[in-house]
Amino acid sequence: MEFINILKIIFFLIILVVLMYGTLYMMKKYFYSSDKSRSKLVKIKVLSTQMIMPKKFIQVVQVHDKVLILGISDHSINLLQEFEGFIPEDRIYEEESQTAMDLKGSFKENFLEALKKNLGLK
Repeated sequence: MEFINILKIIFFLIILVVLMYGTLYMMKKYFYSSDKSRSKLVKIKVLSTQMIMPKKFIQVVQVHDKVLILGISDHSINLLQEFEGFIPEDRIYEEESQTAMDLKGSFKENFLEALKKNLGLK
């Protein structure tokens, strides 16, 4: 083979690779775009995922105001439980922090009472 023929082959291979990447880029951009406006119509949010065995998961999913607990394997998805009237996460954290503060204060009081009782001061 002559040197010029080798350069032609390399040139056409480079053009072919560039065309393939260009096609892939265009397909990703226009056909498989993650359109945020469409995703706002159906409000689906994955709250938690827990693996229980290899390729088997339990997943908690929020769909609008419903919470679904799903059992997911490599062959199927099963609805385990469904809850209505979901409380948003920020309100849950507020309630948990308030409860924790209440428990912390009562724990200190109970601990001091138990300590006094065991020391014979009470």
